[in-house]
Amino acid sequence: MTRYLFLFLMVIGFLVGCSGGSDTMQKTDKLPGGKPKLVFEKEMYNFGDIKEGDVIGKYIHFRNDGNSPLVLNKVIASCGCIGVKYPEKPVRPGDTGKLEVIFDTNGFYGRQVKFLKIFSNDSSSTEKELMIYATVK
Repeated sequence: MTRYLFLFLMVIGFLVGCSGGSDTMQKTDKLPGGKPKLVFEKEMYNFGDIKEGDVIGKYIHFRNDGNSPLVLNKVIASCGCIGVKYPEKPVRPGDTGKLEVIFDTNGFYGRQVKFLKIFSNDSSSTEKELMIYATVK
């Protein structure tokens, strides 16, 4: 009898341990009233005047104004010269997060305008676009 109880508890523990990940987040998002909301301070970011060949980085801060965890699924830059790191963990309601944006100016001159497309589980819009601009001298 003890042997079967132990086996049963192991199976339950395995099933509970394997049920995490994005499926859990999606179920949370579907709860009544559970709506994440991605909010950026602004939609355009000026990297200023930059010397050609410099690699410049900035943080772009955001917050979750919703009442359910916010998940950034992916961020796509319009150019290979832009690198982006973003939080892999959900951002809780009321909390803030940041994108680390790195611009490699090697081979660029003049006014540069680049875009970031952010895909998330925001209940009002799953895609947001930000503009990054700079003058490379």
